[in-house]
Amino acid sequence: MMPRADGLDVVERMRTTEWLKATPVILCSSANDRPTVERAVLLSVNHYIVKPYTKAIVLEKVHLVERELSTQDALEDRTVICERLGVDAETCRTLLDSLVADVQEWLANARRAPGPTELQKLAVRANGLKGACLSLGAPRLAHQLREVETVVTAPEKQGLPDSFAPTQSELIEQLDALDKEIGRVVEQLHPPA
Repeated sequence: MMPRADGLDVVERMRTTEWLKATPVILCSSANDRPTVERAVLLSVNHYIVKPYTKAIVLEKVHLVERELSTQDALEDRTVICERLGVDAETCRTLLDSLVADVQEWLANARRAPGPTELQKLAVRANGLKGACLSLGAPRLAHQLREVETVVTAPEKQGLPDSFAPTQSELIEQLDALDKEIGRVVEQLHPPA
């Protein structure tokens, strides 16, 4: 019930924005009337929590979304990608293979990065790779890059001192998740015979 726009207005804008339209949404609201809930369903809200809520309920819904995402394909339908880019299937596959190689190289460099300065430089490169992932129909790969970027840039973006930099284990966890998603993309691109 925000001024000028409510949460569902924000979701509506997300659903009409190419790079946000597939973003999972968990709506927390005090409104539970039928028209509001129906509008949420029409906007493909993943889960709806009615206030008041507890931390346990929110975490349960977040875990549900994570499980739902883990069962989705790593790549959009190849014909959709080809149509969007105006390329044939072989060119599309070549572009995707090149993207995977670029992300794998980025990941290797991130694992070797000795300090925050190098990680910041890699975060800039991650931004370009995210765009390529979205263009080539790999939204989950873009999401994982964004997660790594968030861990790396969070202290700087919030004006926090370096002491708030991510721990090595937080960074490794995100890099491992990215590696796993790369594997899903490769498996979908080159299914085992």
